[in-house]
Amino acid sequence: MSATRLTKDLRNIICNTLMERAYVERKEELDHMERNLGMEVYNDRYPLQVQEQMHKLPKDFFEESTVLRVAFNGYFFQFNMQEAVSLTYRHSRLWGGAIHNYPADHELTEKFTTFKKLKEEYEQDHQRLATETAAILDKCATVKKLLETWPEVEPVLRELNIQSTKSHEAYLPVVIQDMNALFRLKDDEDGQDAHVQHAA
Repeated sequence: MSATRLTKDLRNIICNTLMERAYVERKEELDHMERNLGMEVYNDRYPLQVQEQMHKLPKDFFEESTVLRVAFNGYFFQFNMQEAVSLTYRHSRLWGGAIHNYPADHELTEKFTTFKKLKEEYEQDHQRLATETAAILDKCATVKKLLETWPEVEPVLRELNIQSTKSHEAYLPVVIQDMNALFRLKDDEDGQDAHVQHAA
């Protein structure tokens, strides 16, 4: 109903649902970079010839893990691998599980530095957008007020089974216009991007 109050829990649910729609391509690109770099590190420490020999031994002879811990110039990072890889006891148990500490001038350290910078920029943008979204939600005491402030969010409310009535058109602040594109909010049924009115 339009008079449904927006509790803290409901605001969090709406915010989290919206954030899942934001920066999808960037997240996929970073995930792809992480998996590829993780495999480069693994193949560097376990060359193909070594991997072939490992495959000849019983599977339970090694530790199987989807996590690869590596250090780059003393900076520890945990790669999330797409599939489990085989690790020796030394690499899975000792020294925090880091399979190697690459020096600053190593090619893989340079690649990691590039990846780390892009990941940090993504996380900063993600946090900024989440903060801005939460601020808008906090200003709306009810679903009706939210729809008057941000009409394009109605499809998301329907996905969450939050009943509402269609509110009148409203001119949107510039920050919400930007959010509509980032959250892939639509105002038509053919899958095209929403047409957002410019703020007066």
